Amino acid sequence: MKFEFDINYEEIKKLVEQIKQQVTPSQKDRERLKEIENIISERLRRRGLKFILGGSYARDTWLPEDADIDFFVLFDPALGSDGIGKKGLKELEEVVKDLNYWKNYAEHPYIEGMLNGIKFNLVPCADVPPGKWITSMDRSRYHNEYLLKKLNPELRGEVRVFKKFLKSNGLYGAEIKVGGVSGYLSEVLAVKYGSFVEILKNIVAWEQGEVVALEPYDYDPKKVFTTPVIILDPVDQKRNLALAIKNRVLGKLKVLALNFLKSPDVKYFAERQPVPEDRTSNNVVMISFKAPDLVEDIRWGMYYKAEEAVRNAFKNSGYRIIRSTVSEYDTWVTIAVFLEFDKRNFEIRSGPSVYFPENVIKFLKSHRYVWVENDMRLYSFEPGKYVDAKDVLASLKINPINWGVPAGISKNFSEGFVYRYSELEGSSLYFKSAKNAFASLFETLAVDSNK
Repeated sequence: MKFEFDINYEEIKKLVEQIKQQVTPSQKDRERLKEIENIISERLRRRGLKFILGGSYARDTWLPEDADIDFFVLFDPALGSDGIGKKGLKELEEVVKDLNYWKNYAEHPYIEGMLNGIKFNLVPCADVPPGKWITSMDRSRYHNEYLLKKLNPELRGEVRVFKKFLKSNGLYGAEIKVGGVSGYLSEVLAVKYGSFVEILKNIVAWEQGEVVALEPYDYDPKKVFTTPVIILDPVDQKRNLALAIKNRVLGKLKVLALNFLKSPDVKYFAERQPVPEDRTSNNVVMISFKAPDLVEDIRWGMYYKAEEAVRNAFKNSGYRIIRSTVSEYDTWVTIAVFLEFDKRNFEIRSGPSVYFPENVIKFLKSHRYVWVENDMRLYSFEPGKYVDAKDVLASLKINPINWGVPAGISKNFSEGFVYRYSELEGSSLYFKSAKNAFASLFETLAVDSNK
């Protein structure tokens, strides 16, 4: 792709080297993680469990601020998928029964724990050869083998810079809450393109339906996948690594990559705080409710469905929605909706096609202000029935499931608090959740904002 501006490679190189120094773990950082690796490894060996290290720690691409250790524990494939999940969890709970740990869930339950301030994960999977996958985690050992052959010290530094760029801009992580770029995918892109700047250049150049592959493949991915970009897993070419990336997140990544290449700046490696427009506070309506006691991926999937239900309720009441968002802080969730109008003064009514005379006559009789648009249909506007925005959410609380709010959070939603942001009080239990939601409504990709 030919850019309409000159990329200042020297300036970017200096900036990348500066960031590398910030994101490269110190010897003390490494020793802290090595201690935890040794403790957990010894516990696994004592129980006769076969395991491998995986993830960014094993490949030395981890960020000091976001360090954890992944242990993939290999079980007999004869147990089958369910057996590995059940037996695996039981075995792994015995390994950490006297430590601070909790269960989390992906395809199967796995163990997360914390030891001396370091997070670790124990993930059961099947001991199978490539292509004979039983669980989704079975590829992990081969991801590790593949990348360890490809990564060198220089490339590891470039990966860390890219991860920091993603993390600082809310784009890092394939979990439902983020819908962004996973750690593994960020490493795959580094291997594919060779450097941080080349990763960004290629991301900007990706066209709709672009196929990105590191290894040869023998089928047409475009007939299988419909994502805006298709990134094939080099370990399993039938798997699309971009499936978890939300369209909105990919779009944001492309814009930020373009902005950085045009005007490189250290601000892209620091979390930027949105600057809310306080004058809009009366147009932002919120509902805050208690967070359910569910694992992150499950509850965030429910939050997003509830957000869509809220949007639909406002649309059905004639409101125009500028933007909406979800925020979770501590034990509170807030869904915020920024409305173009505080109330609707008029309703636009869609009428029949001009090709149906009888229907046209009926429409003309029952409406006062009528006109024809380019689609050859009749339209009219009528004075709108006033519906207070807070009343929309209040009515939604009465029977949230009917609107599409998931059953798992419907009770909490029904017991939630409805208010305009202008009415928010500092003493509210959900104050921080609401403040974060309000701020995120004004997140911007504009180059000169939030300096």
